[in-house]
Amino acid sequence: MRHLSPSLAAAAPREASPPRAARALSPITGAGPQIPSVAMAARSQAWQFAAALVFFHGSEYVLAAAFHGRRNVTATSLLISKQYVLAMSFAMLEHLTEALLFPELKEYWFVSHVGILMVIIGEVIRKLAVVTAGRSFTHVIRIHYEDQHKLITNGVYR
Repeated sequence: MRHLSPSLAAAAPREASPPRAARALSPITGAGPQIPSVAMAARSQAWQFAAALVFFHGSEYVLAAAFHGRRNVTATSLLISKQYVLAMSFAMLEHLTEALLFPELKEYWFVSHVGILMVIIGEVIRKLAVVTAGRSFTHVIRIHYEDQHKLITNGVYR
């Protein structure tokens, strides 16, 4: 690269800059309308939520199939309904809305870590309860006594 004298540098052609409208929409510049991005903390929390849901439903299916047979386990028997899917969809919508409108709320990692710890502890207790109850555990609340059911009084039910 050769250096130009100050008088020649002023006369040299400059690189063409993009039109003002293009600069306004560019994600590199800070000016103009931009699609808001979701903070990394909010993305991480959303993935934790999704992972917890996948683990919960996957493990519920595996345990129910182990105790009651695969043919006896359906989405309905696991209590997955339109209302449940709607509730989970609104939970994600609420999370996204908070992340976009109040991103500073998603920066409190302590709250997220306490929450995920509570999910893990709850899952351990629930899975212990399911395993302890064995075939007596179902996702449907029974209000009438059935011969094959028995009251479990050991383990977490003690």
